[in-house]
Amino acid sequence: MSTAVHTNRLARESSPYLQQHQHNPVDWYPWGPEAFEAARSQNKPIFLSVGYSTCYWCHVMERQCFENESIARVMNEHFINIKVDREERPDVDQLYMTAVQVMTRHGGWPMSVWLTPDLKPFYAGTYFPPEDMHGRPGFPRLLEALAEAWRERKDDVRTQADEMARVLQQMSDPPRPKEALSIDETFIESIVRRSIEDFDPAHGGYGGAPKFPRQTLLEFLLKFCEGEPPHDRDGLELRRTVRDQLVETLDAMARGGIRDHLGGGVPPHSTDRGWLVPHFEIMLYDQAMLALVYAEAYRLFEVPRFARVAREMCDFVLREMTDREGAFYTAFDAEVDAREGGSYLWTAEQVRAVLGDAEGQVFNDVYGLSAGPNFADPHHGTGKPDANVLFLKEWPDEETDARLAPLRQKLLKHRATRKQPLLDTKIITSWNALMIRALGRVGQVLQEDRYMQAAMRAANYILVRHRSADGAILRTSREGQAKHVGTLED
Repeated sequence: MSTAVHTNRLARESSPYLQQHQHNPVDWYPWGPEAFEAARSQNKPIFLSVGYSTCYWCHVMERQCFENESIARVMNEHFINIKVDREERPDVDQLYMTAVQVMTRHGGWPMSVWLTPDLKPFYAGTYFPPEDMHGRPGFPRLLEALAEAWRERKDDVRTQADEMARVLQQMSDPPRPKEALSIDETFIESIVRRSIEDFDPAHGGYGGAPKFPRQTLLEFLLKFCEGEPPHDRDGLELRRTVRDQLVETLDAMARGGIRDHLGGGVPPHSTDRGWLVPHFEIMLYDQAMLALVYAEAYRLFEVPRFARVAREMCDFVLREMTDREGAFYTAFDAEVDAREGGSYLWTAEQVRAVLGDAEGQVFNDVYGLSAGPNFADPHHGTGKPDANVLFLKEWPDEETDARLAPLRQKLLKHRATRKQPLLDTKIITSWNALMIRALGRVGQVLQEDRYMQAAMRAANYILVRHRSADGAILRTSREGQAKHVGTLED
């Protein structure tokens, strides 16, 4: 193995995202007093870069800009450069993301913000390419322009930063409403009716592409379907409509490419309206919130396949995202070797090579491969589909599914021999809390004690390992090292 040419301060950090950048030629600092003092003593502005380990465009900007020696020299000469893992420091992320949205009217990651030495933002954006393109300035040009502004028009820069700080202060302390908000049946019904209007009758789900499960809305609607049935016709019709839309949505997601039909995990959203092509990263909180939703839907509507989906999500987390002491890891990356979804995609020929011609044909027919490729890499290749995301056009009958079960296991075992996406082994208190809640509820509904036991192991880990000496909750840990004061969500 070759020895790294550069190693910066991020090598001392526990975050996998920060460690990804430890060999950049950029002289990165972690967020903290050392960086702030360097900016003050050297009278340099700060370049703040915020991202997370499974962020595709964060990886792209690193490869194009932060690994570039000439760009790094400009960064090191003119700025104090700070890297932040937004999952470790959601407080820092939220503050400066608000600034990005105010300045640019949009947001996203990687987040790029330039600050005065006293941490006030004066310029912001997200991804910047290494060269000028599509009306967007290249990163080197922008660095030089901002360095010149600081050098030649420092007072103007500080005035702009002071004004932005005032705006952020006002937004953080909004005026109180003149009258109390009443959360009554009328208010709740208005939200329900708004969701009905947002329903996609062609594909299920709420809203358009990119399409998100919207787990909190699903849980809200499930709660609406509970309790004594309404006595009036309009109330009965409203509840029936909500139930039908929920079943259609949960069915469409479970059949679609947004669910990993071999491993059981669920990506955060579909890039299309039809739930076919996912954004391939796997986040713990998505598994937690959707497993609970499917378990509750099974309890309310008695649809057996919903129990299976909930069980497969929980089993996936316990199998692939669980620490040896029982806590839960954060996320799987979306890419392998810079190719999004690289480990999850199949061709009909690959399936037949693993399963044989006869069984391979059965599998290909059921999971959509026989109809031809349905996935084109959005960042590489010709733009024409050349591989498949697995999906179900319709649920197979019990006999066919029993035949498919060992085939899925065989393909999953073969898939494990491929190069796998990065697993972020950071443990986050709030995300673990969601998974603990989900496992406890799924265990109750499905009457499976192993899920209850897993929930208790994880809760014990958090209560023991994620507390400071005075009992305060800490946000994250990795390899036994807990750090960062917990936020409200923790």
